[in-house]
Amino acid sequence: MYWFKPEVPLSTAAGMHRFVWDVRYSAPPVAQPGYSMFTVAGGDVPREPSGPQALPGGYQVRLTVDGKTYTQPFKLTMDPRVKTTPQDLEKQFSLELKLAQTLRQANQAVEDIHAAAQAGKISADEEKKLAGARRGRGEPDSQGPGGQQPAFAQVIGNLAQLMVTIDSADTAPTTQASQAAEKTLAQAQALFKQWEALKPK
Repeated sequence: MYWFKPEVPLSTAAGMHRFVWDVRYSAPPVAQPGYSMFTVAGGDVPREPSGPQALPGGYQVRLTVDGKTYTQPFKLTMDPRVKTTPQDLEKQFSLELKLAQTLRQANQAVEDIHAAAQAGKISADEEKKLAGARRGRGEPDSQGPGGQQPAFAQVIGNLAQLMVTIDSADTAPTTQASQAAEKTLAQAQALFKQWEALKPK
């Protein structure tokens, strides 16, 4: 409770209530999330990777009460101290969103692989080859025997680390980060194809 505050649902009592949006999309699910060092005593520790930051522009807030829905438009504006161009912010958002979506799909694939193995529909060797061993953030990347395609566990770790790296500044992804993301996304797609071919019909 000192470091991590539970989410408090919006009160349904009569009167005015405040809800604070962190201007981010939902964080992708990861089995072993990291936690930011940027925190204060008694505050909530930011989870990593976070969801992509929303771009400046028009949005709507929607409130549903007793079957009735109310909407209100609002505008999200850029911090005037940040001089990054809208085009660079779009590049950052687009890549983060692609990484987050792939991370969700990869985590779901791992769950499906383990379920298929428990049900006896695929072998333990097939499970290990595809799912792999969990890898925490910051651990070195590894590949299968003979430099083969890494398993989902390694790809998931790389996707999460890339999201943290690309989100670390309000700027377009560096060439190095973009190339690493392209490689990791390609590895994920190769694993999706392998699992699609192997999964019980």
